[in-house]
Amino acid sequence: MLIGKSASFGIGIARALVLKSMELQIESGQCHDQASEVERFYKGLRSSESELSHLFDKTLKDMGAEKAQIFEAHLLMLQDPEFRDNVVSEIQSKSCFSSFAVDVVSKRFIEMFEAMDNEYMRERALDIKDISSRVLKHILGIETPDLSHLNEEVILVSKDITPSQMASIDLNKTIGIITEIGGKTSHTAIMARTLELPAVVGLKEATTLITSGNILIIDGESGEVYVNPDQDTIRIFENRRKEILKIKNELLTFRDQKAVTQDGRRIHLEANIASALDLDSVLKNGADGIGLFRTEFIFMDRNKAPSEEEQFHIYKTVLEKMKQKPVVIRTLDVGGDKHLSYLNIPKEENPFLGFRAIRYCLRDKPLFKTQLRALLRASSFGNLSIMLPMISSLEEIEEAKNILKECQAELLIEGVSYSKELRLGIMIEIPSAAIMADLFAKHVDFFSIGTNDLIQYVCAVDRMNENIHSLYDPFHPGVLRLIEQVIKAGESNQIEVAMCGEMAANKSLTEILLGMGLTHFSMAPGSIPKTKKIIQEMTFKMASDRSKKVLTLASGSIIKDYLNSLK
Repeated sequence: MLIGKSASFGIGIARALVLKSMELQIESGQCHDQASEVERFYKGLRSSESELSHLFDKTLKDMGAEKAQIFEAHLLMLQDPEFRDNVVSEIQSKSCFSSFAVDVVSKRFIEMFEAMDNEYMRERALDIKDISSRVLKHILGIETPDLSHLNEEVILVSKDITPSQMASIDLNKTIGIITEIGGKTSHTAIMARTLELPAVVGLKEATTLITSGNILIIDGESGEVYVNPDQDTIRIFENRRKEILKIKNELLTFRDQKAVTQDGRRIHLEANIASALDLDSVLKNGADGIGLFRTEFIFMDRNKAPSEEEQFHIYKTVLEKMKQKPVVIRTLDVGGDKHLSYLNIPKEENPFLGFRAIRYCLRDKPLFKTQLRALLRASSFGNLSIMLPMISSLEEIEEAKNILKECQAELLIEGVSYSKELRLGIMIEIPSAAIMADLFAKHVDFFSIGTNDLIQYVCAVDRMNENIHSLYDPFHPGVLRLIEQVIKAGESNQIEVAMCGEMAANKSLTEILLGMGLTHFSMAPGSIPKTKKIIQEMTFKMASDRSKKVLTLASGSIIKDYLNSLK
């Protein structure tokens, strides 16, 4: 048995599919058969063309023409005679291997495009990198599994799984996820919970200890992974999986009920999503709305930022499907552990404290305005609120509001309608914002507490650092006191306060947060039914008394012991 960190609840039983990152080993030296190397190059081209054609057709069907354009452009570049002729010439004139020739010619083209004055042409260098990497993998025989079309049920095992990979996996065949790195608040874990996939993270050397084809049992609650278990163990976990499914189905009876305490306090339970594809889960689990739409995932797995038109259609789809239920869409939160190569954010010593989120957007005004214009246009089709991430000062709020006003003025001149009822809020995830909440509340329409970052900043703990993960503590008295301070600042200024971090779904803290006065919780869709049940069994009076007691306690461990004694 192997032990990792619990990331997403559930039991998964299936064969392993191990995703190993393989470096491209370019062949140096001279070849002995130029004709064979030319044919090897053309074979790599044909395989790449077939792969890109498949991706184009699938993307066109699933996501529309605009998303599919990137693969159409790659096909055209791949078929460019100048690229092909240069590679063949390199092989014939230098007697080099085909992989070396592709690498040399690609770098030549990349340097040429990167030196151009036109920004659009400079961006083509990224396309060439992508194309050459695809061709080289085929020439070198490196298989890259298509996670969107799996032949059998599998548990994915990888060092890490990128957000773009997570967004593309075949949900009908993916039974669970195991990664070597990450914690409960890593983006792999967050997306696994949204997709309701069992997940274990931080299992060191998983890709070495597990081989593709091994039978695995994954327990997303305990963090346990069994490799090639005996039939008795499989039977035990099959029964547990059936029991979990039974409980899950029973909880769905709460889907259409309201979350109201026994003494009549109404609580709003909303969902966190990363794409429009998550909406089925949101509706299935009876969410009161969407409390956090993480738009950065729209910007991933591509070579340039999505256009205003593409973003508009995505936001419009979400708003229309939610049928006037509130939808909070967060502006681009990039940086930290979410890197986009085409934005050229420099490598930083402390990326979580660096050039990210609102800090980047205020610097890249055209990118920010494109998103704000798309959001404003979509606002006519539903109940939209815009939320700004990583706010630390009043100046950032004012600058963002001014840019939003610019976009509104532009649309007015263009005769494009937008909702006049649009609300603007901020994430409270930096201690300075929490401390200044009473003053910030006079300048925005709502707060949403982002506990994933707030905890790491309050406790000075990098949430991705496995060596100090035990110090990342949602029960820390300093964290809880700051949260209460933010809630009270919202109450005093009569603005809504929500929580959209992972802490919102922590059943041990639901009563305490409710007792502090929190009325809006946003979480993975699958957590909503059980949280409704928990709230219906509480009274606000008792929750308030217990939260007051918790705020007098001196450590996270003492708080946990106190809460455990109440069970």
